Amino acid sequence: MQKEINLKVLFDVIKRHIWLIFIITGITAMASGLLSFISEEPSAVYQSSTSILLNSNENDSTSTLEVILRDRTVLSSVITELGLHQTTNKLNEQITFIDQGGKIVKIAVQDTNPELAADIANTTAAIFIKQIGNILGIYDTRIVSEALVSNLPISTKEGGSLVKNIMLGVAAGIVVGIGIVLFLDSLDDSIQSENEIEQLLELQVIGSVSKITKVNVQNKPGERLRKR
Repeated sequence: MQKEINLKVLFDVIKRHIWLIFIITGITAMASGLLSFISEEPSAVYQSSTSILLNSNENDSTSTLEVILRDRTVLSSVITELGLHQTTNKLNEQITFIDQGGKIVKIAVQDTNPELAADIANTTAAIFIKQIGNILGIYDTRIVSEALVSNLPISTKEGGSLVKNIMLGVAAGIVVGIGIVLFLDSLDDSIQSENEIEQLLELQVIGSVSKITKVNVQNKPGERLRKR
């Protein structure tokens, strides 16, 4: 027998199994929230910086110096020397090149590990000084101040929003719940409507029996007569 599919039928199916959808939605929401809370705890971000005095002339623009600093050769050398397990793109995002005016530039590095932030800043500065000497012929460049370990975080790196993840879990639970309900209903071959009876027997329905409820059973015929 082919079931009749329309919006009213689908709504009735969902209404009959709304409790199952609520249970599935609750499970997915709690699982999503718990996973977000465990795996995405916010972590503090620390910054260390080193200042460099350049023995350069006016033709050596800071933009050129920054290009050299962010070159793959410099970044790869830093990764190799410190034994970092990350890409050059990731390291590039951690480094900030600051022109402090005159011949002073600053290399600032951010990381969740304060000791590593200082090590990256100092190592990057040392390799940068060698590289500008090889490329631009700028020698006698000095480090004014080395990067020190800072125990004060500058910000907090947030993980995924807990509320957002819970809402995504609720949405996923509703979709999955409705899908399961409709799938279970598709496996049910029982007759659900008068139209299905007419299609199956090819006869017109001339009457129907009302559904028996507790109210109908409790209201005995004698009691109904007395109420009239």
